[in-house]
Amino acid sequence: MTKWFGALSGKRTLIRTPYSNTRKYRRIRDAEDSLHRSLGRPPSREEISDHLSESVAQIDRILQQRTRAVSLNQEVGEQSSKTLEELIEDERATSPEQEFLEREGSKNLNAALSRLPAKQRFIIEWRYGLNGEPGESLREVANRLGLSGERVRQIEVEARQRLRRLLTR
Repeated sequence: MTKWFGALSGKRTLIRTPYSNTRKYRRIRDAEDSLHRSLGRPPSREEISDHLSESVAQIDRILQQRTRAVSLNQEVGEQSSKTLEELIEDERATSPEQEFLEREGSKNLNAALSRLPAKQRFIIEWRYGLNGEPGESLREVANRLGLSGERVRQIEVEARQRLRRLLTR
């Protein structure tokens, strides 16, 4: 069983917490409250550990896993006007560095492709979908060019070797 917590920042993103963790946390807090009432003071981790027959390390691990809820609209820092949502990285987005590397790599690849003989260039473009279309099988490319699949494979190997040399200069 899993306990689900509500949407964040008006989006339908849910945070999932395993029910067993919630149950363990609640059990520790209940024991802590019970011991506090019976002892007349807050119990130590060792006393809670003895009461629950769990190790202190396990209790600490469970308590550390629990964090308090924080609004994504909360401003971060004393003099900052940025919210927590603005500071959280979107893992699906590509970084500016990655975009630059991809753009430069694409430029270099296109420059190298332009230096290949036409048949090699077409085979590489069709096989790997560099022409905006999905990549094609050896047989499909062979049918387009009226060649055998083996001959297309040989030309592709030659083209890849030539591209490797051109791109590593």
